Amino acid sequence: MRRLGWLLVLPCLHAAAEPRDGLVLAPPGRTSALRLESPAGCGGATLRLEGGGASGLALAGALPRGASVRIDGALVALIREAATAHGLDASLVQAVVRVESAFDPRAVSHKGALGLMQIMPATAVGLGVQDPARDLLDPHTNLRAGARHLRALRNRYPDRLDLAIAAYNAGEGAVARWAGIPPYAETRQYVASVLSWYEVYRNGASPDEASAVRGCS
Repeated sequence: MRRLGWLLVLPCLHAAAEPRDGLVLAPPGRTSALRLESPAGCGGATLRLEGGGASGLALAGALPRGASVRIDGALVALIREAATAHGLDASLVQAVVRVESAFDPRAVSHKGALGLMQIMPATAVGLGVQDPARDLLDPHTNLRAGARHLRALRNRYPDRLDLAIAAYNAGEGAVARWAGIPPYAETRQYVASVLSWYEVYRNGASPDEASAVRGCS
């Protein structure tokens, strides 16, 4: 029987947060699952850590009031196009892009991941990108490759969005090795942030983020 671990109620989501913001304390057990629930209205968002051995808590950073993030309309269209081409919810792809690169098409990580969806060159080659160093900095190519990769992960974990997101960050091998979300602080934090932004985009934010998420004062 599954046991409920810690229950944490987050502040109501308002607007932009820094990529991968958040806090992770005492990561839960290997078989736990991270789930985010949003009650009706603006009462807040709830993160649940469920599963055998769940013994910790994760916090997706509170989104600050009064901030706004604007996305170029052309980029919004490209995100939607890539998501549709691979049968994904555009809000999910937008959440991944938000956390990975904060919508910077020329972002480069210290590990060498490139572009909007922060794809590693070696991964890109397997996704059909001919010249990763050049092509991953092209928004269209990057989004298509990233969406293709995310689609493959959703197919591998059809009933576990949290595992697909964790695998996007830490790799499928790590998810298999730990039989769930790996107990890495970065990955736990990453999953929480993507799920938080997914809720924002799916439940109230304008698709182009022309203004801050509103509704809670």
